[in-house]
Amino acid sequence: MQKGIQTARKPKRVVVVNRGKGGFFGWLKLFALFCLLLGVAGLVAGGVLFYNVKKELPSFNSVAEYRPLLGSMLYSEDGTKTAEFAIEKRLIVPYEKVPRLLILAFIATEDQNFFTHYGIDPLGIVRAAFRYFTAGFEKKQGASTITMQLARTFFLTREKTWVRKLKEVILATTEFEANLTKQEILWLYLNQIYLGHGAYGVQQAALTYFGKDVWDLGLDEMTVLAGLPQRPGKDSPYVNMDKAIKRRNHVLRRMLEEGYITQAQHDEAAAKPIKLAEVPDLFLSYAPDFSEHIRKYVYNAYGEAQLYTGGLLIQSTLNLDAEKYAQDALYYGLRSLDHRQGYRGPLANVPRDKWLEFTERLEAFYGDAPLERNKIYFGLVEEVDDARRKSFVRVGRYVAPIMMETMRWARKPTPKATWDGGSISLPSQALKPGDVVMVRPTDLERIYTQTDIRSTEPVELAKMIWALEQEPLAQSALLAKDPESGYTVAMVGGYGFERSEFNRAIQACRQPGSAFKPVVYTAAIDNGLTVSSILLDSPIVAGEWKWKWKPENYGEDFLGEVSLRYALQHSLNIPAIKTMEQVGIQTVKNYAIKMGVRTEIQEDLSVALGSACMTPEDLVNVYAHFPLLGRQPRTVYVKTIIDRDGNILEDNRIYYDITLDVAEKLEKLEEEALREDVQVLPETTAFIMTWLLQQVVHGGTGSQAAQLGRPCGGKTGTTNDNYDAWFVGFTPHLVAAAWIGHDDNSRPLGNLETGGKAALPIWLDFMQRTLENAPVEQFRTPEGIAYMLVDERTGRLARPGTPNTLGAPFKAGTGPAERLGEDGLSSPEDLSQITDLY
Repeated sequence: MQKGIQTARKPKRVVVVNRGKGGFFGWLKLFALFCLLLGVAGLVAGGVLFYNVKKELPSFNSVAEYRPLLGSMLYSEDGTKTAEFAIEKRLIVPYEKVPRLLILAFIATEDQNFFTHYGIDPLGIVRAAFRYFTAGFEKKQGASTITMQLARTFFLTREKTWVRKLKEVILATTEFEANLTKQEILWLYLNQIYLGHGAYGVQQAALTYFGKDVWDLGLDEMTVLAGLPQRPGKDSPYVNMDKAIKRRNHVLRRMLEEGYITQAQHDEAAAKPIKLAEVPDLFLSYAPDFSEHIRKYVYNAYGEAQLYTGGLLIQSTLNLDAEKYAQDALYYGLRSLDHRQGYRGPLANVPRDKWLEFTERLEAFYGDAPLERNKIYFGLVEEVDDARRKSFVRVGRYVAPIMMETMRWARKPTPKATWDGGSISLPSQALKPGDVVMVRPTDLERIYTQTDIRSTEPVELAKMIWALEQEPLAQSALLAKDPESGYTVAMVGGYGFERSEFNRAIQACRQPGSAFKPVVYTAAIDNGLTVSSILLDSPIVAGEWKWKWKPENYGEDFLGEVSLRYALQHSLNIPAIKTMEQVGIQTVKNYAIKMGVRTEIQEDLSVALGSACMTPEDLVNVYAHFPLLGRQPRTVYVKTIIDRDGNILEDNRIYYDITLDVAEKLEKLEEEALREDVQVLPETTAFIMTWLLQQVVHGGTGSQAAQLGRPCGGKTGTTNDNYDAWFVGFTPHLVAAAWIGHDDNSRPLGNLETGGKAALPIWLDFMQRTLENAPVEQFRTPEGIAYMLVDERTGRLARPGTPNTLGAPFKAGTGPAERLGEDGLSSPEDLSQITDLY
């Protein structure tokens, strides 16, 4: 090749990509492939996630699997519900009982597409997601359908996370919607949903808010409930009435928009105010001490889960009338004792320039509610008029006088003053203007009657006066049971359960004083002594040289020779101590234990006077042996316990219980025939003790109990310096113990406040009302009892016609041999004429 001459090079092969139509589709294919792969990966990942989440979730195949948390219900003997023990308060209601408009109200508000979707509402989810992202991940709005809400309430929490939402979707679609009908889903939802104030389900909510069954609700009330699921706490009418009304009206508007109600229905319901029912607290309204005792028993016997979520039906032995009478008697007795001790002064004194503010606060607090005789109110003393002998007190918008005649008791407390001495004569001796006092509305016609403070009748304002009151310092307890069945019919553990939950009827261990003496004399009668055994009432000194105990009688005198009957009747201390010494301390202790005393009993002679502490329940069990003629009494608080499936867990009913049907009675009779009674005491011993305790009522320290007007026995008890006062008494079919004292034992009850003065009136008040319509029955006399005529004081044998004698029971062959004297000599023919003279 010549220089300078260029030759043409062989051109390179160039591949030219078509950038036209064919190139675009190529990229599109690649993108589609990428999307496909991404979709497949997403489906695989979603499937794995679905599988992993699903396997952790429970299944739900039918409504038969519905086992909601059900509280346990406690009922009195007549079937009245007296308490509920629950984590979730719920009453299951059949779908047919739920009003159609209530169902539509929930659907219109919570899930308008309920009948057309398959558990999820896609549009709702998109809307909620959009608002969530556009609000900067802060404002969260739910898109849960009724089915999803149901899934959450069954198995999930209310935490708003995407994982929980995914679980809701899975459960709603693969479990509830797949296995249940729409009606079944609605039924579950309406019984499961939380609607505030501890109420789960529409039936419980209807009772909580309106005090009526769900099928009795009006449209205005239904829409209140339908407005609660989203924010049951904040939208509750109990919490914020304005929000509740706004929410109710929103539900009404949605129902109108959906065509579920007419404009007229909407307008009528929207115009109504929300009227909430004053639903009483069952636990506090009936028998809080009794209910709490049952709660503890079931908790210990069956466990926490069974009690609070197992849906137990518990029927107790509680008699509501007897319980009410016990509560009334206890409060009246405490109030009477408190008045006898004097007035401790006003709660505060308000300066005159603050009177208006104070009275306005009282008026706002009490409102326009009518005044009730059995309630205590706070009032302001506006005027004290010694000339007219009255003071004027304002309670809210009511002004009325306290008459001098009604406040004479209001002297300053003086520990050594007797209850029957010392009273004031002018109102200024107790009150001054500006005093904040406790008063009760009444009138002059009723104030002095025992029934006045128990009356629920309104007070006629034109005649109204105030009764000056104060909170009792002392406490009291009363326990009563039927000795034959063992049913505990009443239990009051103290004044004011809200003040103190301490149940003094079964937990307070207090010295019984002379109420223990029947145990001493039971041991004596069972070991050879008789009602006529001569005991020497004379001074004694007991104890070691470093510590001498010199007991005395209550009246600090000594009577010499007295019969055992007379010693117990008049509660003489020295004869009781000597009897215990004769019978043996250990013997008396053994009798106390086998008769039902569960507390520790020391081994010294002071036990004869009740120095060992005991509970009212123990003493009721001790005294129950007497009308039962020595048989061991049962103690029953629970008649039956039935679980949610109808299985009987306990059945403690006696064979003649009125709740038993014929077949059950026959079965119980068979059980009774096979059961061996434990005879703790011989029948004759128990009967003689019954007779002796009747003597206490007829002429002894318990004479006031004779006002019962039917055969009864009992014993007073008073400890040293009147720190505790007791009366334990019985009829053939009711045994009751009343105690009164101070919890901390820091002060005595007051001078002369004995068992006969402070405790016996409580017992008598209770027994009179409880037995008012009961037939009068006699104590049964067993075989082996012979009556003999004896002198009342000495117990020696007497001739018919001799004064101051009585027919006394003896175990056959153990009557007295000594005669009263020349004028009262008895002969064999005289004895043959003596029959049951008592």
